[in-house]
Amino acid sequence: DDCIPETFKILREETCFYDLRNQTVFRTLLWLHDRREAIVLITLSQRLRDIGELEAAGGRAYVASLPDMVASSAMLNTYLKTVVEKYKLRRVIQHHSDGLARAHSANGDAAELLASIPEKNRSLELLLAGGDSSELLRLLDRRQFNEANRPEPVVPRFTLAGKPLATPGNLATILAQAKAGKSAFVAAMIAAGITLDPENFDTFRIGSLNPEKRTLLHFDTEQSVEDHDRLVRNALRRAGTNAPPSLKSYLLTGQPPQRCRAAVRAALEREREYGRKIHSVIIDGVADLVNDVNVPAECNALVAELHGLAIEFDCAIVVVIHLNPKSGQGGFDKHLGSQLERKSETNLKLEKANGITTVSSDKQRGAPITTEDGVRFKWDDEAGMHMSCEEGAPTLKPEKMAQYQAEIAAAFEDRAGMKFGELLTALQGKAKLSKSTANHRITRDYPKAGLIASAAGIYSPKK
Repeated sequence: DDCIPETFKILREETCFYDLRNQTVFRTLLWLHDRREAIVLITLSQRLRDIGELEAAGGRAYVASLPDMVASSAMLNTYLKTVVEKYKLRRVIQHHSDGLARAHSANGDAAELLASIPEKNRSLELLLAGGDSSELLRLLDRRQFNEANRPEPVVPRFTLAGKPLATPGNLATILAQAKAGKSAFVAAMIAAGITLDPENFDTFRIGSLNPEKRTLLHFDTEQSVEDHDRLVRNALRRAGTNAPPSLKSYLLTGQPPQRCRAAVRAALEREREYGRKIHSVIIDGVADLVNDVNVPAECNALVAELHGLAIEFDCAIVVVIHLNPKSGQGGFDKHLGSQLERKSETNLKLEKANGITTVSSDKQRGAPITTEDGVRFKWDDEAGMHMSCEEGAPTLKPEKMAQYQAEIAAAFEDRAGMKFGELLTALQGKAKLSKSTANHRITRDYPKAGLIASAAGIYSPKK
């Protein structure tokens, strides 16, 4: 039963099976699935009996033997790909056999036969691309709005300042100036996705939930071997952990665009074949996945492909592209960037001034992440890496400043320093704040009132 949704993503038509018995079984499984009924041997057998097709499905003995014919569900995708490829090959053979038969039986009217060839070939091309009409109708049926079937609430794979940044099945774009701290921000995203102690390490207010330990894939298409290695090590340091099995980071610098694109899919396919789900994909240098960022057809195809992968693998895909400060189009002056901006649920912008990088987003589907809400970070010599800061942030009104300083003083009445969780508890007890308000104060308001955090995640009042 657990394999059925994944199966119907790949197999869309009963005729994919050569054996007529298996066609009957598949058609019945699809009927059960569409009606959200349990798919077990008993319900399958009963349905086949009810519609008088148990014998067409091979009889009771054959149906009962089906579970024993599959060696392991871990190899499901390999099996499904084999079935689809064999089906396509049979259709190619049938297509050309039909053509030969028509040529042999033609009564001298070669012009009519030749005129029909392009249309026949287009039908075959559509099939090989995964879409004859019956399959497309099946796709429409699966994706039709159903008032009685509400999807499960979407849990963002990444948040920023408490607001959704990247959700499953969607794209998010990071637009960054050169030398604006892009690598530091990517490292912070990786850290947020793998840390076991998110409350006590500085991930630039990027949040992430990954209780299932889904795989986080990172592709670097721009940096040298040494710089790629440094980025990942900084991410691990920022997360306070060693490299977990769920993190897979690959260097693709110097590879041709088509090979880079193929590598992304190959990595996703391998994780699926081993039964591992995907948390997110981060592509640092998405422009290296096309030959020319100004060619609409190529760029549109890449963005559609990435969006399709996000849906197919139930993950968020985050891409990084360079910002052109001279552009009058919000930083996008190439077609690839403009298309990503249109299709992404979030478009983050990293801008650096006076040594401080500010992260914000005014082009996204949800509430904007304003410069006031957004992240600020700068290089910290003591920590040896970029750290969050509040310099350059809007100042507080005097009455708010006094209120927040009083709350900080109450929380630290008998303590010199605290971790995030300890401070959260202290504020709830001594300042009488709710948990959500205390969290908001620590991450957004108190840094403006003198609260500082060390590289080890220890909070204390500024002296």
